[in-house]
Amino acid sequence: MNGAPQGLPFPEADASTAPFWEGCAQHRLLVQHCTRCGAFSYPPSALCAKCGSREFDWVESRGRGEVFTYTIAHHAAHPAVKDQVPYGVIVVRLDDCGGVLLTSNLVDAPVEALRVGLRVMLVWDDLAEGVALPRFAIERP
Repeated sequence: MNGAPQGLPFPEADASTAPFWEGCAQHRLLVQHCTRCGAFSYPPSALCAKCGSREFDWVESRGRGEVFTYTIAHHAAHPAVKDQVPYGVIVVRLDDCGGVLLTSNLVDAPVEALRVGLRVMLVWDDLAEGVALPRFAIERP
């Protein structure tokens, strides 16, 4: 996939999320990892939700997992994607990185294919130079 719909705002990094977005630009799915207690977190945060630590590193995920839950959007979340409804919004439980949950979209499949437990794999949506979003497609053997 390439190119953002005209008018779609790009993600804005802050101090907590910058390493995640830098990884995405390199097609690397990086997940925040607390070096004190070992918990993984998404979305990235300034404090570990489990122990309150500010000590993190970043672990690269293989990007495979299963649909934990989903919804089908029938109303566009932004005017730039009004022509894409209905679309699937999924929460993926990654196989690695402590089974962290990541919110994204299912692409290259009809929304009727969505179901809890569906095996998915990471694909990259290059919106612009240096801006990529992690999306998911049905896992192929």
